[in-house]
Amino acid sequence: MRVYRAKRLVSISNEFVNLFQAVYDLEDEQIIPADARAEVLNALGSMVEEMDVLGLPLTILSAQRFAESAANLTGAEAYRAFEDLNQRFQDEIDRTRFIHVSPEKMAYFGMTAAFGADVAARFPSAEYDIQEAANCFALGRYTATVMHSMRALEAGLGALAGELKVKRSHSGWGSDLKTFEKAWLSARSGKPRPRAWKRTFFAQAFTDFRYFADAWRNHAMHASERYGEEEAERVFEHVRSFMQHLATRLREKKR
Repeated sequence: MRVYRAKRLVSISNEFVNLFQAVYDLEDEQIIPADARAEVLNALGSMVEEMDVLGLPLTILSAQRFAESAANLTGAEAYRAFEDLNQRFQDEIDRTRFIHVSPEKMAYFGMTAAFGADVAARFPSAEYDIQEAANCFALGRYTATVMHSMRALEAGLGALAGELKVKRSHSGWGSDLKTFEKAWLSARSGKPRPRAWKRTFFAQAFTDFRYFADAWRNHAMHASERYGEEEAERVFEHVRSFMQHLATRLREKKR
């Protein structure tokens, strides 16, 4: 998927105007003079760069033919070359579709380390889904945002299981939560007693995890469930907070 800013289309439009002005007043039998030829080549060069980004191969070929023959074209031939170029552009751009992303949503698109540098460093395997969750939110694919957010949690939950020395369940997050809480209860009541930071850390982690297990995971993986913008944003931000909390003490094992 290409990211193309609307102002660049304005740039192409301006170059078409410049090109038109360079050839319109030429006499039909007049060979393009040097000053007009320089304007033509400059406009064509700028246009080709933009058209390459847009993926308009036929328009590029037309522009290249125009540029290669510019030294020998008469005014009438130059105008016909301009019309051919304009028609190729109209035909190809009509087959191109653009998606509008608001400035607010563009802040999410292509966001690197969307959950912060600590999460990126400590849970690198989650980065793909974190970035995809942000991209999907920017593009209005809110259910996909939730799905990728849930997938991003897996790296953190694996680290949490490792810290508690338990195995993840194949039965879902509800079973994981019970296993984690049982292991923590055993560790907390045993000797030596867990350090103070662990008591605070795990209490917060389980509160957040319970939220995911109860409110989202059990629904998000059903095909009938769909999410709107507010729900998706709430999930994304909550997952970010949870992963940032885990990153203060945990990291995934190197593969």
